Amino acid sequence: MDAEYIRPAAASTRFSVSARTLSRWARFGWIGTSRIGGVRLYRASDIEDLIARNETRRAVVPMPAAAPAPMPEQWWNTDFWADADRISASRGGRR
Repeated sequence: MDAEYIRPAAASTRFSVSARTLSRWARFGWIGTSRIGGVRLYRASDIEDLIARNETRRAVVPMPAAAPAPMPEQWWNTDFWADADRISASRGGRR
């Protein structure tokens, strides 16, 4: 079985995680690691499996459209117009 081993910089770029996160995952035993010549190598399949197992899918739920507030039965102020006519009459018919 041929396993692909990659360096921390390549793994962090490929999987969009920091090198520190990869180190933490290896310390917890979640991914396999090897040291060859002082260089730490991670097994790509372990990282892929870990990400796939812990991936969460976000459900997009549409929000219901807010119903407009009902207008009052008489939304205009009839008293205003009655007052305007009364004031107009007192001024000689000008509004």
